[in-house]
Amino acid sequence: MRLPLTVPANKNLSVTSPLTQSRKGRFMKAKSLALALLALAIQPSAFAINSKYAQQLERSGCTQVSEAQGCDIHKTKAENAKAGFVNEAAAPAAAAAPKASPTVQNPYAGQWVAKADSGATVATIRIDAKEHVWVNGKQVKAKRSDGGLTFKTGTITYRIQGDRRLKGEDTWTDSDAGTKGQIVSE
Repeated sequence: MRLPLTVPANKNLSVTSPLTQSRKGRFMKAKSLALALLALAIQPSAFAINSKYAQQLERSGCTQVSEAQGCDIHKTKAENAKAGFVNEAAAPAAAAAPKASPTVQNPYAGQWVAKADSGATVATIRIDAKEHVWVNGKQVKAKRSDGGLTFKTGTITYRIQGDRRLKGEDTWTDSDAGTKGQIVSE
């Protein structure tokens, strides 16, 4: 004899079979695996370079970009410098370029040093007559804003005031570390 199953109207019971539960488990595992593969696929490929290739780049003075433009990683730095590729062999020539000095039209030109409160050098800055900016030898984009020249490298923002009569307004700020300091002319 079978007893009838009675369920109160306000109770919501759902019955799942073991087959349905195993399908859900497989679906969740597949979903997790797909997400993990997606995360690996979009991860930056900074580790794609091997040590032998890195040594060839260093010996030749090439970068991955300059190699794509014709820089030969099988040649020396001097040979690639003769071919006209930018590399470390050409850097001393750029450093020996005549110094730009501030003018009324360009009060930013010259050599600058960003200093910490302790007196340590945070960065060396070079600005030419056309307001091209280099921080620690690497060119960065700069823009005029609110009477000053502003540029950024990583988390550090530099600002050099255009009015040279104003003192103490040439500053740098590290948004990550929460530190700041002065920029002085050399």
